[in-house]
Amino acid sequence: MPNVFFVTQGQTYSFERRDGYIWAPNPSSSELKEFFVKDMPDKVFWRNVELVKAKDVIIHYAGAKNGGISAISQATTDCYKSPITEELFMISNMGIPGVGVWPPEGGRRVDCSYVELQNKMQIKIFKRAILELKSPKYHQYHVNNSAFNVNGGVNQGYLYKLERPLAYKFIYEAFKYNSYLKQYDFIVSIFSDLEKELQ
Repeated sequence: MPNVFFVTQGQTYSFERRDGYIWAPNPSSSELKEFFVKDMPDKVFWRNVELVKAKDVIIHYAGAKNGGISAISQATTDCYKSPITEELFMISNMGIPGVGVWPPEGGRRVDCSYVELQNKMQIKIFKRAILELKSPKYHQYHVNNSAFNVNGGVNQGYLYKLERPLAYKFIYEAFKYNSYLKQYDFIVSIFSDLEKELQ
């Protein structure tokens, strides 16, 4: 059964959606070695891109200011090595201490087919479900590998494997607000699989 991932894109959403991909720097790259100090030894949410396989499903969160949950996509490739795109490079000084820009080489990319939600969904409508259904394990630096924090909000990060009960809830609500999504076989299929699994 395909996995379901939750990606937080913010200002990168518009052009990643336009060109059909997700991308993250390789945490093992030499350019980022100064970032991984003793207090923050890894960036699981970047490394998670390596877990994505073709046919996995991705729920795209564009940030509260951009409408919240804004698309559902299906991966059309497994993860592969890819240099940073020009547009990502232009905004790549994201406040990372000791690193002027994200590494131009050594990134990880997944191509995916986006289906944009006409009616976006703010994360606050899922707060109760998140608090009830998310993994109970937390870490102050979010290395617990969950998209959501102890308050039911979105962790600062990039890509996380989504807990399957939450994946079901997100897609259920997406159907309710955007009934046309039932025209897309991959969304209907993952929803049906999750429903059977959780019965």
